[in-house]
Amino acid sequence: MEASEQSSGFAVEIVADDEVVWVRATGEADMASRRAFEMALRHAAERSPKVVVLDLRPLNFMDASGLTVILEADAHSRDQGWTLVILRGPPAVHLTFEATKTDGRLHIVGDPPPDERA
Repeated sequence: MEASEQSSGFAVEIVADDEVVWVRATGEADMASRRAFEMALRHAAERSPKVVVLDLRPLNFMDASGLTVILEADAHSRDQGWTLVILRGPPAVHLTFEATKTDGRLHIVGDPPPDERA
């Protein structure tokens, strides 16, 4: 199943199976796209997954608004009993996690194995 959310300069694609929901964010995760980003992660969580994989590799920018959306999704995942796995974005995006020292509290990984990509 696929769905998408879109905002100016930002798009999210959601692909789901029975246990894993893949959320692929592209463009800029910032104040202008915050609502679309929140809605996409909310839609992913509503599917009652075991795991949500948030793919940040296609992002080219993320500010504190995008980070806040991710931190809220992580807190929600812990409350609801599912796991949020974040695929590390490019250096300009990952810098937001490093600068705020949140990279150590989130489950951020590199690329998934080729047979597990959405």
